[in-house]
Amino acid sequence: MTQLSMFHADLLQSVRMAAEEEGNPESLAHGFTQYVMDLLTEGGEAADPVVALYGLPKMHTSGYDWEEERGLLSIFGTEFSALPDIASLTKAELTPMLKRVTEFATRATMDLDSKIDESTVLHDVVAEIKSVWPKVRRLRLVVLSNSRLRTAVPVVAPIRDKDTIVEIWDIERIQKLSASGNAQEPVSVDLLEFGLNGLPFLGPNGSQDEYQSYLAVVPGRVLADIYGEYGPRLLELNVRSFLQTRGKINKGIQATISSEPGRFLAYNNGLSMTASSVETELVEGQRVITRLHDIQIVNGGQTTASLYHALSGGKTDLDQIEVQVKLTVVDHAVRDDLAPRISEYSNSQNPVRMADFSANDAFHVELEKHSRVTWAPSAEGTNTMTRWFFERARGQYADAVARERTPAAQRKFKSEHPVNQKLLKTDIAKYENTWSQLPYLVSLGAEKNFNEFLQRRRETNANLIPDEEYFRRVVAKAILWRRAEAAITKLQLGGYRAATVAYTLALLSNRTAQRIDLAKLWQRQDLPEDLLQAIMDLAPLVHERILSTAGARNVTEWAKKKECWEAVQEIGWTAPDSLLSVTARDTGAKKTAATPDDAGPRSAEESEAMNVVCAVRGEAWKSLSTWAKQTDNLAAWQRGIAFSIGRALESDRKPSIKQAVQGQKILAEATRLGFDLQLATS
Repeated sequence: MTQLSMFHADLLQSVRMAAEEEGNPESLAHGFTQYVMDLLTEGGEAADPVVALYGLPKMHTSGYDWEEERGLLSIFGTEFSALPDIASLTKAELTPMLKRVTEFATRATMDLDSKIDESTVLHDVVAEIKSVWPKVRRLRLVVLSNSRLRTAVPVVAPIRDKDTIVEIWDIERIQKLSASGNAQEPVSVDLLEFGLNGLPFLGPNGSQDEYQSYLAVVPGRVLADIYGEYGPRLLELNVRSFLQTRGKINKGIQATISSEPGRFLAYNNGLSMTASSVETELVEGQRVITRLHDIQIVNGGQTTASLYHALSGGKTDLDQIEVQVKLTVVDHAVRDDLAPRISEYSNSQNPVRMADFSANDAFHVELEKHSRVTWAPSAEGTNTMTRWFFERARGQYADAVARERTPAAQRKFKSEHPVNQKLLKTDIAKYENTWSQLPYLVSLGAEKNFNEFLQRRRETNANLIPDEEYFRRVVAKAILWRRAEAAITKLQLGGYRAATVAYTLALLSNRTAQRIDLAKLWQRQDLPEDLLQAIMDLAPLVHERILSTAGARNVTEWAKKKECWEAVQEIGWTAPDSLLSVTARDTGAKKTAATPDDAGPRSAEESEAMNVVCAVRGEAWKSLSTWAKQTDNLAAWQRGIAFSIGRALESDRKPSIKQAVQGQKILAEATRLGFDLQLATS
């Protein structure tokens, strides 16, 4: 088999297994669409796509994506074949598909919403397309197919006066994107296409065997136009994540663009970029850069996005704007090591450095190590031990299979590492944020939720290096999500399954105060019957609550709001006692000596903290410390403070001011996660 054939076979297997887990073997096209959309999102080819399959003889769509910053609306269509051999996508198949997608795009912007059931995801999709249509600057029709493209990509006429382009993601292009490690197609820029005959430069300088650096000044309009064409694909993954998480246009940059454009070069720090190679020519006696291959902006994303925002908003023509650029051409042999460091050090002035969370950071590296050596127990009824395969970089699983030299060795690898036990970085973020009772973040979509997860980890426990116990707990959360998803699908509640799963499990986490025995889930590699039944009892209540509280709002957008989570928490549901059977263990917390409170509180805030802490019985503080250790919540020093406060109060002593201040924070976090002080001491 060729590498492409192997990839296609693995893809079909993944899609089939996902459909079987959901209890809907007919949803192969849905699973394929979701797989490719996740890939496109990770690669910066889409912002936050939504899957919604809809087909009539004259209309078809499989979802949409709206990137507000660039005014780019994408309408997807899926052409999926379940046959084992790779089919051909010819003009005969492609032309009618595009006509059906075009008809959907046209009708969705007009009256289609009035003809669709309001309780479905599709209605939300059509309503959203209709609402953003006035802001659309470019329409993109995207065909997703597991066939091989055998015809030219057609050019289509504008749809309702909007410039319209066509993109085809066939099996070859999907395979390249999946196998590229960072899941991003290279961006190569011909400067002539952007009105620049060449870019004068200084250099190159640097180490001949590792890198060459060039210095140049780029017209602001050219930079903005390039960003308008390629968007987030230009931004190195860490920079893109930073912008998506904190994504506000820099007001200072905007002020300079609008009021002092001639001083932009003096005020702005400029850009740092990397490339795999450059092409130069001699123009009018001067050597200039004419083409850049595989470029990435590793510092200066805010500058780039701000220039585009100003240009597209009609605020300025950018004619006086110039931007200094340091371009580093990195040798392929050292690129994986050198390029991330350039990104990290170039962004070192920022208070939040997303470079710390690249695929090569310690957290992901250690998680990968544990996934390669930790055997999972045999599932009930089998004698086969398997591993859960964590993909630190996209495509690692396929590469690992390909490295096995014989078909028999490949079959053995797949039996030991089942494809349905593959874990992506975005999966980890989804499971962890659900367990941490942040379903509204999970509902933002895989990529945005991942960015939020990274930020929270940075702000709370950035020094966490996962050990084997952490890996097992993550796998247990994966089992919890995947079994819950399959069970909720069988309930046939209607649309909004992903939101229902996230909110159901978040509420379950809250009402059990995270006392679900994850060690048992790891050992069984499945859910016990009482836990599965609790999920099936709770899910209809959650689904109804999400829909009823949305009112006239878009349900998908409502699920992304914290207010939705607050509304769901009002559901009157109590977890069965069987789910709360956590055996009390010695906390093992380091006992910290209480500090005499001679001086008393020194401020109103400290007085309030002391009152709050002392209003809780000492026994409850000790129970909180025990709960935090059993559920792996709070840092060890926080558990120690909770235990020390409890010991002090039981001895009729007040804790110290510092303990009280920290204790108030500890109490708030434990309460948020569902810890009940009254139940703890009853």
